[in-house]
Amino acid sequence: GAAPPPRVNPRIIHNIKKKGVEAITQLVKGLKKEQLIQILSEMKNFIQKDRAGARQLLTDTPQLAQMLLQIQLAFGLVKGSEIQLLYKQTKSQPSRGGPILRVTATRQQMMGRGASRPNPAA
Repeated sequence: GAAPPPRVNPRIIHNIKKKGVEAITQLVKGLKKEQLIQILSEMKNFIQKDRAGARQLLTDTPQLAQMLLQIQLAFGLVKGSEIQLLYKQTKSQPSRGGPILRVTATRQQMMGRGASRPNPAA
């Protein structure tokens, strides 16, 4: 039979649904580095295998997009200035569902950064 479709851990989706930015920030701060890497890894695999499904998941669950962004900020994979630039670009263009976040860092790159628990506020 066919392989099951790629997906993100349903517990993560359940835990962040209906949460605001501050609650998501606290959730990210409370997760271990390995858990954060696992979340990014699952989403990266999902995007690679089912881009349309990943886009739909992020559209349906903006809290997940917020969480992924905060994790990427914590690991230094994106910078605040890049987010501001993206925000300005998307604000000036008609919305087409928004861009899918690029998850490009390898596990080794993330494990080599910072202390045992990244600081999303940095």
